Amino acid sequence: MCLFNDCPHPATLPSMKCTFHKGRGKCRMPDCHNQVYARKLCVRHGGKKICLRPHCTAHARGNAFCLKHGGVAKRRTCEVDGAVRRAVSAVQFGPNPPRPPEPRDVTPRRLHNAERLLLFMASTLPLEQ
Repeated sequence: MCLFNDCPHPATLPSMKCTFHKGRGKCRMPDCHNQVYARKLCVRHGGKKICLRPHCTAHARGNAFCLKHGGVAKRRTCEVDGAVRRAVSAVQFGPNPPRPPEPRDVTPRRLHNAERLLLFMASTLPLEQ
């Protein structure tokens, strides 16, 4: 079996890794079978930076802080015109709020009803003296 944790694929000799993991490194800590993240270390052993805020153990995002302490998530926004959500992937975008309906043509009946409403509202206002 492949030397990485929970990998069910058979290892290919002489590397002791499966074809999926053959180009990936193993954490340099003894008895650790996790995949390398950075600096030949897995995330658990320090491959990912920790937030610079004292006593915080969350992983740093942008600006060397976690999201709770001022880090910035580097995500693109959706490329659809008028969209306000973040992109899900390079091709597929997340759901966006519905666009407002296009203004409809004003028919004589709608115009008549609007005029009647304005006349009613004007008639209920107190007269100025």
